[in-house]
Amino acid sequence: MVNCKGSKCCWNSNIYLSIVIELGGMNLKDYFEENDVIISTFELMHEEETSFSEKREEFLTNIFKCTAKALQQFHEFGIHLDIKAENFVISKEQNSHEPLELCKLIDFNSSIIIPKGGDRIVENLQGNMALAPEIFEGQSVNNGSKVNRKVDIWSFGVMMITMMKFRFQNIPANLPLVTYHIVNNLLPEYISNKSYNTKIDRVLKGCLQLKCQFTSFHYSNS
Repeated sequence: MVNCKGSKCCWNSNIYLSIVIELGGMNLKDYFEENDVIISTFELMHEEETSFSEKREEFLTNIFKCTAKALQQFHEFGIHLDIKAENFVISKEQNSHEPLELCKLIDFNSSIIIPKGGDRIVENLQGNMALAPEIFEGQSVNNGSKVNRKVDIWSFGVMMITMMKFRFQNIPANLPLVTYHIVNNLLPEYISNKSYNTKIDRVLKGCLQLKCQFTSFHYSNS
């Protein structure tokens, strides 16, 4: 699928970030959906269709660790601005039915390179992006969208939600509607539900804090 090189001008116009991708495998959305069917069948056979099975937890934990690492690596240089499962690609050597070992981000059309801790006003963000609500709220005031790395973290949380339908029902396919649905229908009940306290739930609740103050984002092995 992917075997390409690219470069993008850095924030001071003098430094260039070179991006080399030689993975060539399927994207994360396809990998997830293929394995989701297998796990759902397993859960049904074991009458676990309404629960968060250990098999599913292990599968999702591995995915989120790999994708979090890929995002963390990209954040060393800039903001991606289009985080979704389709924009993570896995190695062509990866067995699609084995635990995910590596993935990388692709599609840098919306990305900006910016120093750590920096903000930037961006105009004409893609209409299909899952943006945090405060980004929408500030568009008219800022004459554009004021973005930083937290934008990617919110979008990462939205991507997690699309893979956690055992927690959430009736998720819209249209991403701008996802933000509205999350804030108004999903978040209050989900965050207040103390029974949702797995490591995955804790990471997701952190990603989807409103006006959050993230100092770091790391899906640890512990």
